[in-house]
Amino acid sequence: MSEADPLDLFEDALLSIFDEHMPAGGDPGQRISFTHPALPTPNGSISYNIPDVHARSTHLFAHHQWDSGVLLARMIAESSSSLSNSCSDEDQQEYGYPTADVRDQSVVELGAGTGLPGLVAGLMGAASVLITDYDDPPLIDTIKSNVATVCPKHQQIRGLGLTWGNDEHLQRALSAFDDQGCRSGFSRVLAADTLWVSSAHGVLLQTMKFLLSKTSDARVLMLAGFHTGRPAIARWFQLAAGELNDTTDDDGRTEDAPSTGVLVPDWEDARYGGVWERRIDGQTRPWQGVRPRAWTRTSQEASAAEPAKEATEHDEEMGEISERSKWIVCASLRWSHLQ
Repeated sequence: MSEADPLDLFEDALLSIFDEHMPAGGDPGQRISFTHPALPTPNGSISYNIPDVHARSTHLFAHHQWDSGVLLARMIAESSSSLSNSCSDEDQQEYGYPTADVRDQSVVELGAGTGLPGLVAGLMGAASVLITDYDDPPLIDTIKSNVATVCPKHQQIRGLGLTWGNDEHLQRALSAFDDQGCRSGFSRVLAADTLWVSSAHGVLLQTMKFLLSKTSDARVLMLAGFHTGRPAIARWFQLAAGELNDTTDDDGRTEDAPSTGVLVPDWEDARYGGVWERRIDGQTRPWQGVRPRAWTRTSQEASAAEPAKEATEHDEEMGEISERSKWIVCASLRWSHLQ
């Protein structure tokens, strides 16, 4: 079976005559490749399989390689390379981001699909990597096979079935690497294109909070395409910031949540404050959607901010789906009460 490089889709923006961009590459069961000059592999390339999931599991969207996963893998490779230390600021602006440096970090990937970001994290020097997705045997078998093929000498990379919000699965994830001290959580949580289903946002957030180490330098690296529009992503950011509950009242509002135990971006000293949007042609811009009050840095700024409101279709300014498909939101999130 021939190999296809999903980076061709992402980097070259191969648009049809109708200016349509497909934010996913490959087909179920296909073997594809990823290339980056920082990878410690022959020609800086790896090959891996896309899960050939059963029809009943296609709602997991794991049967393609999505742009968000490719971009996250590039961020990790570029940020974790020794070459990144000698790059100019302009070079770093391309893909690198400080918290995407996974060297010596304990990493867990959620909703992994092919597991590409986790595989790259393992190759780039992470202390341990747990690559997880829904506990569906064909899906997890593919992840484990990719681990064995791409990282045969790395003893601390594993695939594991994990259903979000399942207490038994969460405890199993924390105990996957007893000798690496992950029982207190992972220092990096990776998530690429995990916001498809709005009804699962609550359990996804619960899972992230449970698995993320309670330290000031722990980060969630979350990337997502705008497949369902910006309001759905904005609502997840509000959930993470504690300004909306998983269930809201009849008016769509909730009481403000306490500042502890919520996830916020990296503030203004980071690129775009830690949340930005990237187009397939390399354009970047700050997050354009609703900004939760918890994202402000001081209590004075927070009191001056507008009251929390749930994102609606009125916040959507991206036009038709043909334009939305060309953008990805990138976020580096931390515990708000640990600075």
